[in-house]
Amino acid sequence: MSEILLVSSDLQARTRVEAAAAAGGREVTSRVPHGGPPAEGMPPAVVVLDLDELGAELGAWVDWARADGAERRIVGFFAHVQEATGARADDLGIEVYRRGRFWRDLAKLLS
Repeated sequence: MSEILLVSSDLQARTRVEAAAAAGGREVTSRVPHGGPPAEGMPPAVVVLDLDELGAELGAWVDWARADGAERRIVGFFAHVQEATGARADDLGIEVYRRGRFWRDLAKLLS
């Protein structure tokens, strides 16, 4: 299993996260968010969520990432015009970043 899971259908996001992870010697798996989290399998150490895409499925992804009680990072990024999305994710305990800051700090966030 990879160390990082990116939940996004954005190909540019996948490319950028994979490059930053590879630079730090980490492996990334990507998954499109539609349909919710996998029914089986354990989440990796870091789960990165494209909050703009998750909508009503956000809670299910967070529950899945925390289901086994293990400590893992859940990081989410969102467009600056989607403040309500960011606030909801923050309320769920996700490390929340506006998209611009996420891309700017990506290497540090994945280290």
